[in-house]
Formats: sequence, C-alpha cells, structure tokens
Amino acid sequence: MSYGTSIIREGRRVNKEMLLSAIIGGKTSLELSEAHLTQMLGCLSPRERLVIESIFAEPGMTLRAIGEVTPRMNGKVGLTGERVRQIQNKSLRKMRGYLRRLERGG
Repeated sequence: MSYGTSIIREGRRVNKEMLLSAIIGGKTSLELSEAHLTQMLGCLSPRERLVIESIFAEPGMTLRAIGEVTPRMNGKVGLTGERVRQIQNKSLRKMRGYLRRLERGG
C-alpha cells in the first residue's frame, strides 16, 4: 500500500501509515484513499475522533499525557490514561467495522 505520510484534521497532522497499521494491520484487499480515512474518522464520536487524532498525531505521547491535554467535554476535565486506552480500542473497533463494510461492498 502506498499512502502519503499524513493527513491534516482540524489542525492536527495525523500519521496515515500508523493509523492504517493500527486499523487493518496490512490485511485488506482494498486500496484505501484519504477520503476513506476521512470517512472512517467521521464515523467516530467527537471524543473518539479527538483521542484517535491525538494518538496518531503525537505518537511519542503517553496515553496519560493525551488524557491530560484532552479539552473539557461533558463537564469533565481531561481523561485518565486507562480511559484513553478504552476509547482508543473502541474507536479502532468501529473503524475496522467500517472497513469490513467497505470490503463487502456496502
């Protein structure tokens, strides 16, 4: 697969190769475009999208650090590292489901 190095989402430069590797692990018959990636990110809630974009825009940051810089949402300040991990896993599952639907032609 050949992709550009990054996409810019809401001011964040998201590393496409790392994101794709986390979502599909190289196991797809589809040639995914930037539009597909944008659609996959669009299937996430605002909080899920923020967490995923933060993880793949700042690969050196720990989950705890990402949680600490997450802006106020739903009256809460920040997230714990464990909560960031849970949101990351749920988001990646959603994106894999979206990819499976694309592979089936739906």
